[in-house]
Amino acid sequence: ERPAGGRVVRLIRWRGARIRLRRRLIRPDEPTGRTRRGHPFRRTGGGIRPPRALTVVGYLGVNLVVSSVLPPVKSWPAQVLLDTLFTLVWYVALLKLLGRSERILQTATAVFGLQGLLSPLLIASDWLMLRLGEDALWQVPVACAGLLLIIWLVAASSQIVKAALEWSSPASVVLVILQIFTGRLLVLALFPPVKA
Repeated sequence: ERPAGGRVVRLIRWRGARIRLRRRLIRPDEPTGRTRRGHPFRRTGGGIRPPRALTVVGYLGVNLVVSSVLPPVKSWPAQVLLDTLFTLVWYVALLKLLGRSERILQTATAVFGLQGLLSPLLIASDWLMLRLGEDALWQVPVACAGLLLIIWLVAASSQIVKAALEWSSPASVVLVILQIFTGRLLVLALFPPVKA
């Protein structure tokens, strides 16, 4: 059957139950990421779905576990919580300010998913920089590895921001760098480094 609205509906018998399957039809001239129903960021259901909301909790958990194994600084639990809260507030406020509230869930999921993957490497890089930063042999390789990770984080995060806000690549890169810089300044203001 082909009802109005462009959906294909099929009825399948499976163990005596009738199951309806719906598929969105893709126009031949559209990219595969977009459907007739609209932009890929369009919300299809109401409310926060638990698997997506758990991305923030997963990011926080990964940071807490890795930081407990390789503590970069003494006040790391508070800094991890502050970083997570700041990142969430930053993107929620930004998207609401720019009138893109419908994209908050997808953007937060993508940002925290990406940062959850990269945060163990970034924390390990910070830990190595603190431990081996004075050693002339390891100073340059550790600093280069940390810089490479930050560049990777900025590049990937800017793609997320570009898709969410539909901005140009340079503007997205500047916004991500501003978010990282502002977050670091906030951490330094609330937790000043202790001089030995």
